Amino acid sequence: MVAALLSGAARGGPPTTATQAPEATQVPATVQAPALTFEDAVQQSLARNPTLTQAKAQVARAQALVTEARAAFLPVLTANGVYTQLDGDRVQNDRVVQPGSAFNANLNLSVPLVAPQRWLAASRAKQAVDVARASESDVRRLVASGAAQAYLSVVLQRRLLAVAVQARDTARAHLEFSQARRSKGLGTRLDEARAQRELYDNEARVQLAATALNRSREALGVAVGVDGPLDAAGDAVLASPPALAEALKAVEQREDIASQRARLSLAERTYAESWADFMPTLSASAQPYFQTPETVTLPTWGFQAQVLLSVPLYDGGFRYGARRERAALVADARGALDTLMQRARGEVRSADEQLQGATAAAVEQGHSAESARETLQLSTEAYRAGATTNLDVVDAERTARDAETNALLAQDAVLQARLNLLVASGEFPRDVAGK
Repeated sequence: MVAALLSGAARGGPPTTATQAPEATQVPATVQAPALTFEDAVQQSLARNPTLTQAKAQVARAQALVTEARAAFLPVLTANGVYTQLDGDRVQNDRVVQPGSAFNANLNLSVPLVAPQRWLAASRAKQAVDVARASESDVRRLVASGAAQAYLSVVLQRRLLAVAVQARDTARAHLEFSQARRSKGLGTRLDEARAQRELYDNEARVQLAATALNRSREALGVAVGVDGPLDAAGDAVLASPPALAEALKAVEQREDIASQRARLSLAERTYAESWADFMPTLSASAQPYFQTPETVTLPTWGFQAQVLLSVPLYDGGFRYGARRERAALVADARGALDTLMQRARGEVRSADEQLQGATAAAVEQGHSAESARETLQLSTEAYRAGATTNLDVVDAERTARDAETNALLAQDAVLQARLNLLVASGEFPRDVAGK
């Protein structure tokens, strides 16, 4: 808009309207990237981000550990074969007690009958899967919020680039007008030099804004999990955040808190089941065999069976040390949960205050931008009429540019605060990703 004002003045006619684009707008080349909507960016980040892939691998590992723990109290069947070669037959009273060459094959079946430690360990392993799934949900929340913030950054940087281009075109129009006035003997070289310096300054700002946009597109690609930059296809549409009281209540269900609560539950259960370390175990084994050649003690075919009762009496204090360690882990997990709850509530209150302040600031910055545009228009008209120097115009250009930039930053602050409140209350990414 501000470029249109001076563009009309440079042609010697009335200023153009705010909706007309400047004639010589040139945007520096930026990285070409596929564009995604806000919803697609969040959903694809949940499907492609390597961090979430790692979290899923941890869930798969926990499930594999369940299989390992369950195997400890299931029957075990093994096949064995032994060939023995001695230097000669072992003979006693003209009878071969042990042949010099012998082969023995057997099947060994071992069945745990009473194994409280193994039973409870397998059950805890199943609960550990729930802990891993809760951790995965927390990672999903972090990945989605990171993608959302990267998307907002792309939108902001693209708008800042547009403001920089507009300010650059305004400065170019001002320079052309100053050159036209000087060619007619109405202006001075000083006016032209001032306009030239302002154009150089804004041209540099355009290049920096384009670089920032390219960098934010690369960051969005990383957040989504794509090997390359991504662009924003439109504005981010965020759900309305809950009221403060509702947000403080909803924080109880936040993924990171649910994950820590699951860890605490598992630690408490592990400590409570320490009694199993003092329990005896009972197991049975059966072994059919084949022996050739047969001996005095081993016929060709036979079997043997055993029942083993094991009662732990003394282990050097290992069980008592393990119990104290588990108690310490419970205290640690409980403290971590309390700390996390306090931090989460603080994040909700802070995000709510941030949203209120950012909303009020955005309104004021919008009024400031409107006033700056009007000031630029009035300064341009006064300069055309010869009532002032171009110092006022240059100052008005800078003020208009800064006011437009601040207005965009204020609008972005509102979106960031809204996103922060949604994340802090646990509502995001449920409203986008359909969790």
